[in-house]
Amino acid sequence: MHLEGSSILLHSRRLFQQFLVDSYTMIESEHLRYLRNNQPKLRVNKYNSLHESLVRGEANAILSGQRIILPSSFTGGPRYMFNNCKDAFAICKYFGYPSYFITITCNPKWDEIKRLLHGTVLKAEDRLDIASRIFSIKLDELISDFKNERFFGNIFAYVCTVEFQKRGLPHAHILLFMQPQYKPKSPDDIDRVISAEIPDKTNMPRLYAAVEKFMVHGPCGRHNISSPCMINGRCSKFFPKPFSNRTIIDEGGFPKYKRLDNGHTITKKNAVLDNSYIVPYNPDLLLKYGCHINVEHTCQTSSIKYLFKYVRKGNDRVTASFYQTSGDGSLQQVVDEIRNYYNCRYISACEAAWWIFGYEIQLKEPAVIRLPFHLPDEQPVVFKDHENIADVIQRVDGKVTKLAAWMLANREYPFARSLTYSEFPTKFVWNDDSCMWFPRKQGFSIGRLTHVPRGNGEDYYMRILLNIQRGCMSFTDLRTVDGVQCYQQLSEYLLYSHRISTLNPDIQLSDDQLLNMTLSKVEMMLQANGRSLREFNGKTFLYRALSAAIRAKGEIVLNVASSGIASLLLPKGRTAHSRIGDGLEGDSIDGESEVNIPEEILIKDNADGFDNIIRFVYPGILTNLQQSTFFKERTILAPTLDVVHEINNHIMKHIEADEKVYLSSDSMYVEEGSMESELDTFTPNVLNAINCSGLRPHELILKVGVPVMLLRNIDQFNGLCNGTRLQIPKKAIFIGHLICNGH
Repeated sequence: MHLEGSSILLHSRRLFQQFLVDSYTMIESEHLRYLRNNQPKLRVNKYNSLHESLVRGEANAILSGQRIILPSSFTGGPRYMFNNCKDAFAICKYFGYPSYFITITCNPKWDEIKRLLHGTVLKAEDRLDIASRIFSIKLDELISDFKNERFFGNIFAYVCTVEFQKRGLPHAHILLFMQPQYKPKSPDDIDRVISAEIPDKTNMPRLYAAVEKFMVHGPCGRHNISSPCMINGRCSKFFPKPFSNRTIIDEGGFPKYKRLDNGHTITKKNAVLDNSYIVPYNPDLLLKYGCHINVEHTCQTSSIKYLFKYVRKGNDRVTASFYQTSGDGSLQQVVDEIRNYYNCRYISACEAAWWIFGYEIQLKEPAVIRLPFHLPDEQPVVFKDHENIADVIQRVDGKVTKLAAWMLANREYPFARSLTYSEFPTKFVWNDDSCMWFPRKQGFSIGRLTHVPRGNGEDYYMRILLNIQRGCMSFTDLRTVDGVQCYQQLSEYLLYSHRISTLNPDIQLSDDQLLNMTLSKVEMMLQANGRSLREFNGKTFLYRALSAAIRAKGEIVLNVASSGIASLLLPKGRTAHSRIGDGLEGDSIDGESEVNIPEEILIKDNADGFDNIIRFVYPGILTNLQQSTFFKERTILAPTLDVVHEINNHIMKHIEADEKVYLSSDSMYVEEGSMESELDTFTPNVLNAINCSGLRPHELILKVGVPVMLLRNIDQFNGLCNGTRLQIPKKAIFIGHLICNGH
């Protein structure tokens, strides 16, 4: 393969690309073949099930357990991507929503690539191994810049995933979680770091050239109707963007950047393009890295799902359709995850080189520790099929699981009792050799409970308890909340009542029967207040069906709702104010206005700002706490939910009374077309962390005397409307004195 010191293979162009793909597919095939051939030798079962097998006289482990198909340790597999997506959500829950979403694409004309190919007739696509190496180096340098507070300021965390275009070039998606003082708080803050305009060619010639080369979309639309982004005659990326005199945030949480109609243009493929075709960028990043590097600001909940789908998208696949008929329809179909992973798999030469070099496709910091858990004596046990069950039990008896070790650490370290199981890795580190938790001397990690589907019964409910219980020293402590033990589903009370009413203590009901009984009970309660379940079901489906039917006729539908949350459920829904304004002449409907506050009523923003505004609005709050008219006459309006929570927490600290904590029970809204994997991704932990207008916080802390607002009430028959303000006179969330009615 070598001639006069030169490698023929490296100069073989497309043949070398094929060599890279063939080499990696052989490596991957051997790895998967090992997993397939050795999996029958490994089995997994619950600890107590092994005891039962031993009691039944089954001494051989080959009769126990289930086979493992494609483990999460296999890089790039579906479980690997799913777990990394969960890790990203754990970071999001801990630090809040990301502030920036960055996409960087490899530039085949980087100087480093040209220098390595100098003196040859080869192009970058002929040596994709070099392109992969250079992109990996550039990506490491970019993340290092972010960690060293360059470009955007100090970050809490980052999540990065690497993908490969079918044409071969790698690109990476990065989420940056900024520290509070570096988060953009206004359109001016966004404009300082993100631009979507063509720079002045005379004053900034280098930046103009970079934007011209890397940050112009298309051309598409009327300039090029055959562009790959064109679908049904429209650009799938929504170019050209509308001009805007300032940056605003739309209803979906996506920014509409400042794009002036200032006459600046760029000529690309004989098409003259203006600011409406510019992809958002950061000038300093663009000049340093010299490639397509898109920078987007993220700020609201509805955009998070769009961003995180990139973290778990997985490998590219060829689009194809096959069907297979079975000679015997009664045979049970075997789910082969390895074969499913192989089917229609698409691997480019650049991706093959990346895998051969052993580069990571998922990067994140800080580390996320996955915490397994189990019911008493139901910890999973991995063993070989030829092992004797007695030997397996003896080997496992000497090992302590992470969950059991957490309970032991709570006994040994008093300060550990203030932490939940998922919070433990922030202060403790796990030692595999001793199977114990030890106080952390340095570093920082985030804990995440392993995923359990809702249908897993007690495992699922145990996971909920582990998210809130602290200082547990046994499983009994874990199941005891406020002195009451929680055993199974809440609907067990209905089952118990049914057994009493039928005088049959052994009767069993299916899940559907329990669901119907629960709905009937809720319907009875609603009817007692002049309402019905029919009022709370089916509206969204009806509105969607009507919109689709009318639009199918080519007519116009404007879906308008009274609140932002309701508008998100409708196709292209908007709030009434943002769609048509509030009826005031000259009122701005872009969501932003400037208000001049007179000096005599302005409280300056300083270290004592909260104390000053609280003393101004609520003078003598502690002495007037029991006076219902005191809160009726005054309130504090806050611009954001973060400020609301900060003010509430500040006031609550000064009220000397026992507090009661109430937690919400959140679940995904299931609609037609929702994928099961998508529903599993948004676990209650993720939903609990959502903080947006129209939704109550997951954690509600109450003290006697504090005012509360009723966001949504089903008892409007008794006059309590949405927005009614109440005051808590004693320790009960369902009892309150009326302050004033809502509208």
